[in-house]
Amino acid sequence: LRRLFDRAQSAGDIREDIPNSWLTDALVGLVVSVLSSRPVLGREDTIAVVSALFLDGARPRPVS
Repeated sequence: LRRLFDRAQSAGDIREDIPNSWLTDALVGLVVSVLSSRPVLGREDTIAVVSALFLDGARPRPVS
């Protein structure tokens, strides 16, 4: 994960002002907490929620 984040930071795809070790720890922590929480979602829904929360944060999503 750290190498993935390093490449993404170098490409300008994710924030460069946060150390990639922090990003790695944050993502792993998020996954662990979601997997042990209720309600249990399906696999695809869980992946979508974790991805959106990690990449977009907790700000409201625009209504489409």
